[in-house]
Amino acid sequence: MSGPASWSQARERVLLFARRLLAERLGFFTAGNISMRVADDPGLVAVTPSSTPYDTMRPGDILMVRLDGSVVDGTLKPTTELPLHTLTYLRRPDVGGIVHAHSPAAMAVEG
Repeated sequence: MSGPASWSQARERVLLFARRLLAERLGFFTAGNISMRVADDPGLVAVTPSSTPYDTMRPGDILMVRLDGSVVDGTLKPTTELPLHTLTYLRRPDVGGIVHAHSPAAMAVEG
């Protein structure tokens, strides 16, 4: 499996994609979430925290979580969408990362 081999590499890569999500206007503020497997330990994922704006997030804010949902490292609360991520990884061992975006176009509602 290719991808980040270490916790720090996984955290950096998740943060990079979180910021790209903002830059490409596919999400805003805290909408959406991102996770990525750690290549050397495919039962471990780096995942964005809940309610933390991507533009102020630091690599240390990214949590390390087992596929059973247990937090291995991190002080913030993981995204509320964590079960979506872990279930996907459990059922699809070929998946290395997930971007769950809430783009403004997808969230538009007629009033």
